[in-house]
Amino acid sequence: MIPESPDRAAVQSRLRELAARFVQRSLGEVAILRDLMARVRENDRDALTELEKLSHKIHGTAATVGYRSVSDRAGEIERLAEAALARESGLDQEGCARIQELLSVLEADLRAVQGSQP
Repeated sequence: MIPESPDRAAVQSRLRELAARFVQRSLGEVAILRDLMARVRENDRDALTELEKLSHKIHGTAATVGYRSVSDRAGEIERLAEAALARESGLDQEGCARIQELLSVLEADLRAVQGSQP
């Protein structure tokens, strides 16, 4: 086994810190996504655009820090929002229900990750 250098230990510590901050921030962003969904149900396309952008951000950052399940859920929300933006009719009831379901799973995944952090 290769001994861990002080620089490597510092980098790993910093990555753990950044990952923990990501989880905290993302839990708050799930609440924002829920608020945006309330506006999307009222056919607010600006809210749908914001929902797509925020889910894209969570998707990418989660992938970067290695939280695959979080990334997968956020990515699915992003794809549903993109598809709805491409349609003039926006997001239908089925799409709204699916995103609500994904938001619940996303929040549960984030809480599971949070609980497993040192």
